Amino acid sequence: DDYPTLVKTAAIQYPDFARDAGVEGRVIVLMLVGKDGHVMDARVDPKHSIPMLDQAALDCAKSCVFTPARQNGHPVMVWVSRPFEFRLH
Repeated sequence: DDYPTLVKTAAIQYPDFARDAGVEGRVIVLMLVGKDGHVMDARVDPKHSIPMLDQAALDCAKSCVFTPARQNGHPVMVWVSRPFEFRLH
């Protein structure tokens, strides 16, 4: 009935080695949001992976807090996806 809404996230940390190599792009992370709104599991979508940036995106995803999803008025676990953008300029 109600999808989770992002409430809080940490700033994404651009890896120095990726910055030095000039690597940019979008990593999409699939997150399992628990009944309490915290991320219980996070996985990089293999179709939207950038190996040098994946771990930074996962670390940021794990810091996210959402309002819990609700079904019939009760909190439920759901998978959501979120893009993490890495831009040098």
